[in-house]
Amino acid sequence: MNKDIYQEITNRIINSVDSAGKWSPPWKMVKPKMPVNAISNKRYSGTNVLMCWLTAMDKGYSSHRWATFKQWAEKKVSINKGEKGTPIIFFKAYEKINEQGEPDKILMARQSYVFNADQTDEKREEAPETPGIGGADSRNLPIDVFIYKTGAEIEVAGQRAYYQRVQDKIYMPPMPLFNGPEYYYGTLLHELVHWTGAEKRLDREKGKRFGDDAYAMEELVAEIGAAFMCAEFGIESTTRDDHASYIKHWLEVLQKDKKAIVSAASMAEKAVAFMQEKVGEQAMKEAA
Repeated sequence: MNKDIYQEITNRIINSVDSAGKWSPPWKMVKPKMPVNAISNKRYSGTNVLMCWLTAMDKGYSSHRWATFKQWAEKKVSINKGEKGTPIIFFKAYEKINEQGEPDKILMARQSYVFNADQTDEKREEAPETPGIGGADSRNLPIDVFIYKTGAEIEVAGQRAYYQRVQDKIYMPPMPLFNGPEYYYGTLLHELVHWTGAEKRLDREKGKRFGDDAYAMEELVAEIGAAFMCAEFGIESTTRDDHASYIKHWLEVLQKDKKAIVSAASMAEKAVAFMQEKVGEQAMKEAA
């Protein structure tokens, strides 16, 4: 592979810093939908979600459906002239003989390109969007039920939102203190991703002071994980004002390690899967 897919993805994320120096993360989407393959309807995962979101944000695409040139051609759908594909990453398994003379499977990163349905001549009506949530004091029952079934301990008190690792407890200000319910739920889901990183759960490393690479990485994982969950529930992903101070450290981590964004997206996806598994287990207990 001539191009370095990790570096290309990292460069696209870093270049999302605008001329004013303020970062507009690719997961802050107006239309909170997870990108899917237009042929198989299978969701894209990890960094590929961020790449599709970033292109959709840049180009103003309304569709969340993507496919390769070959896949669109098999559907007899043509790519509009002059359109450029969005790079995504996939892993291909190869066999390699190890020192013991036994075959080992290794995964090698490969690059492909996908095109959004808006870049094609396909005539298709998109499914109706999931309605957003209303006023500043409104609750979202599906999210409330999901969070309750994770088993996380949450205390509504004070004016700061944070996960207290020693107490294994999330602290949240009351909803009316937020600009709207999407801000409240986006913040709570962010802290819930932190909760999954505890030693007795997914055991993610976390730095001890602000500015540590591990600390910045954990914040990036929580930010991406919350965006994935917001898309699941059909609410807009918001970037908290108090996270502006993290942006410099996120960029420093990405610039130092070209695989950092891929790792962060992978860990965020594992965090979401962990929560979904916990909710599923609780639902089975209640049904028994």
